Amino acid sequence: MSNRDDLYHDEDIHLGSSHSDIVDPDAVPATEGDDDAVEKGVDEVQLNDTEDERECVNCGKTMGKEKGAETIKGPLHKRCVLEYKFNNQPRCQYCNIRFLDSEATTFVKHPETGELFHEACYEKRQANIPYVKPTLEGEVRKFSIARSKLSRKNWKTRFFVLSTANGGIRYYAENPSGSAQAAESSSEEEESPKKGNDTNNTAAPKKPKGIVPLDRRSRLITRPSVSTYKVNSGSASDSLDIGVIFFESPESKVERRLIFQCKNKEDYNSWVRALEAYIYIVDDPADYGKASKAK
Repeated sequence: MSNRDDLYHDEDIHLGSSHSDIVDPDAVPATEGDDDAVEKGVDEVQLNDTEDERECVNCGKTMGKEKGAETIKGPLHKRCVLEYKFNNQPRCQYCNIRFLDSEATTFVKHPETGELFHEACYEKRQANIPYVKPTLEGEVRKFSIARSKLSRKNWKTRFFVLSTANGGIRYYAENPSGSAQAAESSSEEEESPKKGNDTNNTAAPKKPKGIVPLDRRSRLITRPSVSTYKVNSGSASDSLDIGVIFFESPESKVERRLIFQCKNKEDYNSWVRALEAYIYIVDDPADYGKASKAK
C-alpha cells in the first residue's frame, strides 16, 4: 500500500468489542460520536419523568420511561446491554481475537473487503504468513468443582498448558519437566507400562491431572460471577477469574465448566487473549444465567 495511513481508524467504524460507546446518561453527557465515554454499571433500572419514544437499538422496543444507556447508534435498555455487547464483537480477520479499547485507533481496515485487522496481523496477512494459534503456559489457581464444599479445599494451584498440540488445555499439579514434551505426549504414551529396569533413568513425561478440549462449541466467560461457582465455593476474585464451558468429546452433550484464577491482571489479559484464539463464543449473555448448571 502506498498510503497505509488511509487504512487506519475509520470514523464510520466503531469497535463494539470495546463498547466505549455505551454510556450511562447520568455519568457522561451523551454527545454524538462520543467514543471516549466509559460505561458505568447500574444495578437497577432507573426511570425518567417522561416517555422516551425512541426504540432500543438491540430489541427494537420503545424505551418508555426507562433511563437506559446511550450508544452511537441510539438508546439501549439496561437489560439489553450484555446482549448488545455480545452481538457487536468485531474480531481481527487474521487471528480471530477481539479488539481491545486501546486498539480502537490502530486497527487496519482492508481497503477492498472492509475486513478489520490488528496492525501486526495485517502485515502478516499481506506477507501470506499462515496464522499459528498461540501457546501459553503458567501457574494459576483452579477451582475444584467436584471437591469438598470447604472453601480452603476448593482452590488448588495448577500449571496450565494451552496449545494446539493439546487440542486445548492440559493442567498439572506442578510445572512438568520439559512441559512441551509432556503436553504433546499422547494418551497412549502416558498409559504405557513402565519398564522394570530403566538403565537410562529417563524421566517419563508427567501425566496431566486433567484435559480441557476446546472446539467450536466451547464458550469463554471473561467475567464469571458468584453464581457461576458451586455453592459455598469461598471467596473469588471476579476481576482475575476466567470461566470456560467445554465438552469432553465431540459426541458429548454434557457441558462441563472450568474456573481458574490468574495471579494478576497482566496474566488475566494474556489468558483471555490466548483463549479467544481457540474459542469463538465469548461472554454469551445466556451463560451468565446458566453456566452454574454445567457440571
